[in-house]
Amino acid sequence: MVEATDKYAVPFVYRKHFSPEESTQLVSTFKGYDKNSDGKMDVKEFQGALKDMGHDEVSEAQSQALLARFDADKSGFIEWVEFLDIMQQVKVKGKKSGSDFLAQEIKGVGGGHAITGTSGTVSIYLDEEVSSFARCINNELKDCELVKERLPINPEN
Repeated sequence: MVEATDKYAVPFVYRKHFSPEESTQLVSTFKGYDKNSDGKMDVKEFQGALKDMGHDEVSEAQSQALLARFDADKSGFIEWVEFLDIMQQVKVKGKKSGSDFLAQEIKGVGGGHAITGTSGTVSIYLDEEVSSFARCINNELKDCELVKERLPINPEN
């Protein structure tokens, strides 16, 4: 485990993915947006860091979707190691372009969808979420006369 004094040290497992210069840049970016120096970023700080890395198009809703995707401990914050996980994925999976990988994650490519509303808000959902909700609705409302003609909902679409 990383000592408190080494809060922003890049663990050995990540060093094979990042050069010393890249590691320094990652530490600098994270420290710059970890405003209260608690070792984690909230969604606003995370959104600012993404914008600082050249992703100006990222909305708060998209930042929240990315946070949810990579927040391993479901704390609602991106901690240092989770940030390194994101950057590792950007580098490894997005070899052509880290921006392409982030764009895919933001838009929900690979089993998900993004819908932009008339006000510009973006809603992102996964196919497995749709399937789970459909099964839940079918199960909970199967005996309800008010919606009987609309059930069962197909969990595949």
